[in-house]
Parts: sequence; structure tokens; C-alpha cells
Amino acid sequence: HPVGHRLARITAPTLIIWGADDPVVSPLAATRAREELTRARVEPLEPCGHLPTFEQPEAFVDAIDGFLSHSASGALDGSIAMRIAADVEPWPGLSPGVGRLARRLFEQRDTLAEVTDGLTLDDVIWRPHEGAPAIGSLLLQAGAAVVRVHHEVLVGSAVPDEISTRFGFSTPELAPRKSPNRLIAEVAWAHGQFESWLRERTDADLNRGFTRDGSTETHTLRWLLCQMIEDTAAIRGKVEVIRQMLAGRG
Repeated sequence: HPVGHRLARITAPTLIIWGADDPVVSPLAATRAREELTRARVEPLEPCGHLPTFEQPEAFVDAIDGFLSHSASGALDGSIAMRIAADVEPWPGLSPGVGRLARRLFEQRDTLAEVTDGLTLDDVIWRPHEGAPAIGSLLLQAGAAVVRVHHEVLVGSAVPDEISTRFGFSTPELAPRKSPNRLIAEVAWAHGQFESWLRERTDADLNRGFTRDGSTETHTLRWLLCQMIEDTAAIRGKVEVIRQMLAGRG
């Protein structure tokens, strides 16, 4: 649903924050939006990709704080935005920067567990239609994604056969006949292994580049954590949709 042609209807002062290295949507889109808006300015953040709130939280908050402080209305307190965006308690045992991103990831994992509460074995293998994923296969995907990044990118080794079988690497389209509790336990195990690895890292590692074996693409730990947060949130959303469809079957 393109909205570019409607931007001129916005007359309020507008701030556009964009990652200067966004690989998903070009920063040129921010420039085009600014040209359409009546009173707008662009704040490019660098180094930053597609998720400024995760990749450059301090700079993101500073940009908003400065914008609100100079806003003509002055109706909002910039310190509120500061608290909402920056006051995330680091995950216990992890360095502050790593811990804040880890908390967001683990909170998505925990929410994923919550949305499966009360489901039965029949529920987790049910498919809305042929070719659609089942909740069971989505849960394994949530664990498999963490396992792949942990082993293949961060550690730099192949996923052991026992673990790849455990997470259905060879048959991702099949819904495992396991209870929701067992599947959530598998996700928790994958996250637990990853958390142990994170405990040996410092905030300096957030900007360290990692490359998957056989690939030429290098990503920072910060970017990888942000991607894992986004992927887990997407899986959670799919599970919620299927659960709603389950409720409407009868």
C-alpha cells in the first residue's frame, strides 16, 4: 500500500530516521520522503542497517530527543522517549550492550512460549491449508534459526548431525509429532546454548564482523542479534495467526 503520494498532507514537523547502510530499503527513500513532506528533515544514522532502534539505540534516542526539544509544539517530553527507548535492563550475566539486545531476543522467545500455552498435539500439527506451516514446524524454526547462527556464523563450524536432526534441518516442512511443551523446551535449549556463548562476549564484540563459512557476506554481532529478534518476532506473529484460525474452526 504505497503512501508516498499522500505524504504532502502531513504538515506537522517530521523527523525521518534512517540507517545509512540499510540493505533492505535504500536511504534514497528517506530523501524522497523528505521532498514530499512539508516540514521534514532526515537524520541518517551510521554505521546502521535496517533496524536503527536496535543497532544504534543511543543515537536513535538522541535524534528523537533533539527533535522533540526543538519542536514547535513542545508537547512531549524528550526524556520520556529516552526512557522508553533506552531503559532496557541488560540480561543477567551479560555486558550492557549485548545484554540489552539479548533481553529483547529472550523476551520474544518467552512470548512465543506464552502464545502456545494450552495447545494440544493435534493443534501443533494442524495446517490451515496444504503447504502452509504448522505451529510445530514454526517452533522448530525458531530454535533452528538460533542454532544456525550460533554454529555456522559465530562459532564457524557445521551444526552437529544430532542437533540438525533434532531441529528438522532436512525436513523443515514437516510438523514434528511433539507436544508444545517439548517444542518450546527445544527452543529454550537452543537459546540457552547461545546465551552461554554470549556470556563470553563484551560490548566490543558487537561491532565485530562474522562470516558464514563459504559466504562473502560479513555481519556484526549487533546486526545478527537484531536479525534474530526480528525473525523470532515474525515466527511468533505467524503462530498467533494460526492459533486464531484454530479457534475459529469449530
